[in-house]
Amino acid sequence: MSELAIETQSLHKHFGTLHAVDGLDMHVPCGSIYGFIGRNGAGKTTTIRMFAGLARSTSGQVRVLNLDPRTDGLRLLERTGFVIGKALLPSMTGHDLVRFNRGFFPRWSDAQVDKYVGVLEIPMNQRFQKLSTGNQTKLCMLLALSQGAELLILDEPTAGLDPFVTDQLLRVLVEDFANEGRTLFLSSHHLSASSAESVGGFRFGQFSKRVIECHFHRFEGTKSVRPSGYHTNFVIEALDRAA
Repeated sequence: MSELAIETQSLHKHFGTLHAVDGLDMHVPCGSIYGFIGRNGAGKTTTIRMFAGLARSTSGQVRVLNLDPRTDGLRLLERTGFVIGKALLPSMTGHDLVRFNRGFFPRWSDAQVDKYVGVLEIPMNQRFQKLSTGNQTKLCMLLALSQGAELLILDEPTAGLDPFVTDQLLRVLVEDFANEGRTLFLSSHHLSASSAESVGGFRFGQFSKRVIECHFHRFEGTKSVRPSGYHTNFVIEALDRAA
């Protein structure tokens, strides 16, 4: 069994003359929290779409849970939770979406649904299109977390959220998901919003070869703290500038 949750080798994705992803070599260990950091337009979402089999690479190779997304898409989706945008059926309520998704995932847990409805305070009777941005994001997270996935891949999970909701989501992801030994991969262009042990910097199609392994502190006022089981970062900024 591979010790890597995600591995790419010389991965390229071109749109005409635009090199959205240009020679990406990535190694994400199983059981890690991996932050994928880069500016808007740097190619993060395109990369994640290749992980999900929603886009085909121009050249190079990608393996997710030792599966090829181009040929093993169904097996991959049974084991991986993806949150790429918020493309849910807008007229459905939270309860409707739970019933709709339940049948697609053999490891689905209604107990997890009940837990995160309470923890994240999601109004499940409202239609998705009527929810606030924060509650839409939390509902997407609930659906992904309830799949029983080994790997969770989140594209800009904290975009547009206020600091309280951001902190609430990151605590759930790290303490309830990653601390169980599962792999968490999240992208962000907000340097202060990512919670990670391993960090890769991404800038305009080019992936920084510098990858750092450490636990990060966060600031509460002027005091630097590191709560047990919770990691955020301010060191990433130097990595992103050097990318």
